[in-house]
Amino acid sequence: MIQAATATTSFWQQATQGEFTGVGDVTLPYVYFKQDNPKGTLVLCTGRCETYLKYQELLEELFQQGWNLFSWDHRGQGLAKRLVPGSHMGHVEDFNFYVDDMASFIDQIVTPQQVGKLFLVAHSMGGAISTRYLQTRVHRVSAAVLSAPMYGITLPAPQWLLSPVVELLTRTHQWRGRAGYVPTGHDYVEDPFEGNPYSSSPERYEASLALYRNQPELQLGEPSCQWLQQSFKAMDALRHEVDQLQVPTLVLQGELEQVVCNRAMDRVCNLSAAITKEVILGGRHELFIEDDPMRRKALEHTCQWLELHNQ
Repeated sequence: MIQAATATTSFWQQATQGEFTGVGDVTLPYVYFKQDNPKGTLVLCTGRCETYLKYQELLEELFQQGWNLFSWDHRGQGLAKRLVPGSHMGHVEDFNFYVDDMASFIDQIVTPQQVGKLFLVAHSMGGAISTRYLQTRVHRVSAAVLSAPMYGITLPAPQWLLSPVVELLTRTHQWRGRAGYVPTGHDYVEDPFEGNPYSSSPERYEASLALYRNQPELQLGEPSCQWLQQSFKAMDALRHEVDQLQVPTLVLQGELEQVVCNRAMDRVCNLSAAITKEVILGGRHELFIEDDPMRRKALEHTCQWLELHNQ
């Protein structure tokens, strides 16, 4: 198994990196890996605060499985320009912009180079973006794998109770003409491994921290009130339109999940005939950077699902 601290240099040298234009003329970076005689085409949709650079280990393994791979960084994070100048704030004006960007990426960059069937793999916020894409857009996706999809967020109080407060704060910040952090929000800080909700692998967790430490331009802090407001709306919409998800979808859920809400995830999974759920025992939020036993199980489920729907 490839060690988390590095992806092999020879693999990353095969990357083609570029930029495309998203909603509002926002420039977004992308990467792809192509090989001779691929078995199909796979798009990776990352989560909040993330960059495709974080997934080098996963990308290399999927490449070795025979897939052509495509990914991009969402607006306001990763290698993309921050939307609140001079701040680490994770911000978006409209959650649908993420979905529009995804559609543009697939239409402009992926489809012209697509070989075989098209598949999605997504994590957390990327799972919510991918679900909305599959629910609302004309597409050619054959199947999807969603790791810890953001169908709900673990919060200090119920969403219905917090939503009016977040709405008021968002409108206040808009009136002032500048986005503002959620209450207690702050710029990027390194969370220690001990007690973290993301991964039980010290090596992979440290490799992730080292990426952001060595490339501080990747760092992102807490979200803005408007990001949370827009995420509430998107999660409500995907739950209300669950019957519009008709692509075979595998949901991977960590048993020890603390970042997104497993109960909300369960409700969506139970309402959708298109979704199959697999629980990763002992898994935390980031199943693709988990300790080997949990990560191996998540990867096995992912590869089996892709192969099943690539026949």
